[in-house]
Amino acid sequence: MPLPKSMSPFVLLFLLLSLASAQDPTNAPTVSPAPTVSPTAAPTNETVTECDISVYNEWAAEEFQGISKDLVIPATNERWWDVQNYQTGVPFLLTNAHAVEVLGTKCRQYMQAIKIGLSGRHGPVSDQAIFDVMCTEYCVVNDQFREEAMSRSKCSCMDLSTKEWEVGYSVAGDYCRENSGRMMCDELERCGMWECALDDFSCPRMEYNTLDVLLRGNPGDCGEGVGVFGGLLLGTVMCWRFWWFA
Repeated sequence: MPLPKSMSPFVLLFLLLSLASAQDPTNAPTVSPAPTVSPTAAPTNETVTECDISVYNEWAAEEFQGISKDLVIPATNERWWDVQNYQTGVPFLLTNAHAVEVLGTKCRQYMQAIKIGLSGRHGPVSDQAIFDVMCTEYCVVNDQFREEAMSRSKCSCMDLSTKEWEVGYSVAGDYCRENSGRMMCDELERCGMWECALDDFSCPRMEYNTLDVLLRGNPGDCGEGVGVFGGLLLGTVMCWRFWWFA
């Protein structure tokens, strides 16, 4: 379109600059992206609990009330608790912490005894022999009191296990390995089918309690008097063991 002759040179310059600016893509208006909104987490009903070691220490220091300290095993005429008190006039306090250590050790020793005394030329260890050991107070009360410690303190068995930097560490999850069902797996190679995770303390024994053992019944209901029967079994096994290696 022809420009008017009366147009000022300044107006002409202004129009030319405006036209050039409109054609420059760098001067196009920019659109800001939509703000990013973080998704809101769905509400959950899970309660997060933390391990309270102080509560566990209180439980560990309490007097053990699970098995009488004066109880004697009939077959061997030995006391359940091999405790020597060197403090004259001061009664010995058997604590929960000490008791569960003894219980776990004795439960494992029972399994080792039947593995040596009832295997070999007599074939593998029988289901009935394993049942009799798993139903001793050593194994049953060991599991019960360790579970009580975890319940009271809200700690897992891994929380209560010896840490790598602590004195006495030997293997990861040592507290978890003191379940009687896991001892049965370690000592007698009867490991079940559930493939229980190490940090699941109760799982191995729970699986064993689902079995129905011929001539014995369900190990989840061992009944009364199992400690006496277990003591008789251990005495018989140990006598056989000494005769075998004599």
